[in-house]
Amino acid sequence: MAAMGSRAGRRRHVNVLQHIAGYLERRVNAANRREVHDSIHEYRLGWLPRSVPLVLLRHHAREQGIGYLTEQTYFEPFPPRLLLNNDALTMRHCGTATRVENKRTRLESSRISSALTQEG
Repeated sequence: MAAMGSRAGRRRHVNVLQHIAGYLERRVNAANRREVHDSIHEYRLGWLPRSVPLVLLRHHAREQGIGYLTEQTYFEPFPPRLLLNNDALTMRHCGTATRVENKRTRLESSRISSALTQEG
């Protein structure tokens, strides 16, 4: 019961999300796998709330009919309204949405400039 007294940190959540994504590896196409892995990575960096990779993983688990995953309480640990409140608190601690958007813009700009450099 001591485990129930401590909250899981971002690192442990990332581990669980990656473990769940492993069940989808051979069942979803490469573009969907990339989207899931990118969302987990962005959550790890604090750019996205945990609900984003959770929703993606739950969607793919349902779509593929993976009963083992769809029955996990990790997908719905508490009522949906509380998940949204949790995300709002998480994002407030991580920084503003503007900061997140600026990081994404910089990432996209660097990808575009590297692609242009390779072409030229």
